[in-house]
Amino acid sequence: IINTLLKFGHSVDVRKEPEFIIHLADSVLNFDIVNEEAMILKCQAEYFMGNHSLAKATYETFYKKYMVMYGQKYDRTFHDLAL
Repeated sequence: IINTLLKFGHSVDVRKEPEFIIHLADSVLNFDIVNEEAMILKCQAEYFMGNHSLAKATYETFYKKYMVMYGQKYDRTFHDLAL
């Protein structure tokens, strides 16, 4: 299911359907709290909606959960996401 949702999410224009992308990404993150693709999609959607601080907060939440789950830092910065 996760792969199907992410494939569909990548086929949708985030600039035209940002709210849908956020819901889709949240659905994936409910099953996999450290899914990188879902976090990036969600950050992109929030960013394009003008919610830059919310996109940053989404990244930071992901970063913290990643550290707890894997015991190491996530290797990409917020700026690396190319929003």
